Amino acid sequence: MVKDILANAVHDVRGLSHSLYPAVLDRFGLAEALQHLADVCNETSTLEVALVIDYQQPLALAQELALYRICQELLHNAQKHAQGATLVRVQLQQCGTRVALTVEDDGCGFDIGALEASRPASGGAGLRSIEVRVQMLHARLKQHSAPGEGTRTLVEIENTSFA
Repeated sequence: MVKDILANAVHDVRGLSHSLYPAVLDRFGLAEALQHLADVCNETSTLEVALVIDYQQPLALAQELALYRICQELLHNAQKHAQGATLVRVQLQQCGTRVALTVEDDGCGFDIGALEASRPASGGAGLRSIEVRVQMLHARLKQHSAPGEGTRTLVEIENTSFA
């Protein structure tokens, strides 16, 4: 019995490790990693993930990992909080030196101002991790949500030094 519990714990830790730093990102880049993430979500969730990618020139691996983790957190938030949602659209677009990641759901939406005002210092770790990654990327974060309107999050990077 203890052996089974340990085996399950090792399996869970390994799965968590792979989700934090997926091998597909290291081997094939951000576009393929997002495709894999969308495929997994589509297989394991009732919420459909539609992916649009126009991304020709890769960023540095650290930047790609940060964008991947932001997208992963936003998809998790949509699955957990976007009541009534049937679709999440993920777009990764590159135009010149600008890279934009957009994650948008058609769920219930929320009042952003009320959420920020009521967020306790110890809560909202997912949103805080997104904010920290956006700061690390020297990017811009724009969020729009309102009750009944779904949620749209945009992360824009202006990058003059591509990998």
